[in-house]
Amino acid sequence: MFDDPFPVKRCVCFNTTFAVLKASGIRSIQEAAEHFGCGTKCGTCIPYIEKMIESGSVEFSVIELPPPMA
Repeated sequence: MFDDPFPVKRCVCFNTTFAVLKASGIRSIQEAAEHFGCGTKCGTCIPYIEKMIESGSVEFSVIELPPPMA
């Protein structure tokens, strides 16, 4: 059971949920970009889309990314 109170559910730049991507049959980041624009603006959704493709899940805990290199 998913218990994160604030799950990541969408590409915020294009307001597209991962459920919509999954239902459309997206199988790659390139397809998400071509059909919905996801991954082409800020790119924050890319690791979540990859997880969606791998797992079939559509809600995720926030992924902790390393700080940017100076």
